[in-house]
Amino acid sequence: MDELTTGLDARARRDVWRSLSVLKKRGLSILLTSHFMDEVEALCDHILILKRGSSVFYGTVHEAIAASPYDKLEEAYLWFTDEEVHEIESI
Repeated sequence: MDELTTGLDARARRDVWRSLSVLKKRGLSILLTSHFMDEVEALCDHILILKRGSSVFYGTVHEAIAASPYDKLEEAYLWFTDEEVHEIESI
């Protein structure tokens, strides 16, 4: 599912999350692409971070954070993809 919740209001997004969580509990594997790190943390057992189409990280959210110098997934993601984290922090 590609960017499934983009453009949804808060209630619809929550309903989608709930539906995906039910499917996950039933043992269904779901491939989800998202740029919303809160969504990734809530729904994903394993993550793959891509940079220009190549894998730069595969593992759990906790492993991604631990492998970076940051304590939040969004900053870890930016670090893995060589984005300028300090520019975002100054906003």
